[in-house]
Amino acid sequence: MVKFLFYIIAFSFLPAICTAETSTYYQLNLSDWPIEMLQSLEKEVPEIKDNQLTTEKLNLLLKKLDSKFHFNSLKLIAGSKPFELRLVGEISAQIESIEFQGLNDLSDGEALLLMNLTTKTAIEEDYVKTALEKLIQYYQEQGYRFTTADYQYQNLSTFKRKLLIQVNAKKQTKIATVDIENLDSKNQTSINQRLNFAFKNDVLNQITLGKLAIKLRQQLSEYGYYLTAVPPAQLIFSAD
Repeated sequence: MVKFLFYIIAFSFLPAICTAETSTYYQLNLSDWPIEMLQSLEKEVPEIKDNQLTTEKLNLLLKKLDSKFHFNSLKLIAGSKPFELRLVGEISAQIESIEFQGLNDLSDGEALLLMNLTTKTAIEEDYVKTALEKLIQYYQEQGYRFTTADYQYQNLSTFKRKLLIQVNAKKQTKIATVDIENLDSKNQTSINQRLNFAFKNDVLNQITLGKLAIKLRQQLSEYGYYLTAVPPAQLIFSAD
């Protein structure tokens, strides 16, 4: 709503464009725009080349341009000739592509879907940072608990950039040993042996912890500890 009002106000400074009886037609002077950007404008919004633009068409044109290219600002000002308007705008470079380095167990498409990231949303750095947090969380849940990720924009041309996302998953954390405490010594040793046989060297993630909790519950019941609650697992990381 704010942008729509802005367009209407911008026209209020121009000469009277139409009356109840007749319509005045305008054409746009785009000579100030770089050829690369002008080609993109004409491709996405071909009606920009129309030399018989009414106020209604101009308003629709501005809104369409803004929706396609996400201008920081966009307005029309009077040109040097009668019925000529100049299009004036500011725009951030568009994201041409998103590339990854260092992905493990994910394709580029799967990573983008997981992050809910597109070339349009990648324009906003805050959005990219939030998307990276989702990717890091995914890797941590897969056992890559020390994953880091960073990003950088690379200029391809005046109005086009590439987003490069670099992922360092590092080593996947695995279970070195499982120790259950505070049980009868003999039973505790036996249960620990069974749990280590089942889970030692498995990837440490929520799926494994869930399976371990189920197995522990079965073992406790088998040894008569029917009322013993299974506490949350405590993770202790070794130096390596």
